[in-house]
Amino acid sequence: DVPAQLLLGADVAASVLDEAIDRATVAWLAHGVGSMDACLEVCREYVNTRQQFGQPLGKFQALQHLLADMFVSVQESHSILFQALAQIDNADIAVRQRAVSAAKIVIGEALQFVLGQGIQLHGGYGITDEYAVSHFYKHGLVLEKLLGDSAVHVQRFIAAGKAASGKALVG
Repeated sequence: DVPAQLLLGADVAASVLDEAIDRATVAWLAHGVGSMDACLEVCREYVNTRQQFGQPLGKFQALQHLLADMFVSVQESHSILFQALAQIDNADIAVRQRAVSAAKIVIGEALQFVLGQGIQLHGGYGITDEYAVSHFYKHGLVLEKLLGDSAVHVQRFIAAGKAASGKALVG
C-alpha cells in the first residue's frame, strides 16, 4: 500500500475516471434503448403476422395494450437518455451524476419490462436462440447490471443530490 500523501494526481485521476465511467454508462444506455427499439419492432411485426383463432394476434385488445405500454417505456427511455446526454458535459459533477444515474434507473427498469414482454409475446418460441427477442433479453440482463445496477444508481442519485445542495437536475 502506498501512503496517500505519496500519490500524484489521485484526486484528478478519480475525477477523470468518474467522468469516463459516466460517458461509458450513457453509451451503454443508448445501446440498451436501441435494443428496446429493435425488440418492439420485432414484436410488432410478430403480432401482426402470427395468426390465432383466424386473425392476427395484433387484433386482440390485451396485446395492443401491452404493445402500447412497451412503446411508452421505450419513449420514456429515449427522453431520459437525451437528458443524460444533455448533462454529460455539465461542469457541475453532481448534476451530471444525477442525470446519468436517473437514466440508468429508468432505462434499467424499462429494459426488464420491454425485453421481458418481448419474450412473453412470442410464447415458448421467444426464449429459443432462433428468435431475436431471446438475444435482446439476455443482452438486456447484462446491460442492466453493467456499470452498476439500478440499486447502485439509486444510492448514487441520492448521494449526488445531497452534494448538489438543492440544485435542479437540469443545469
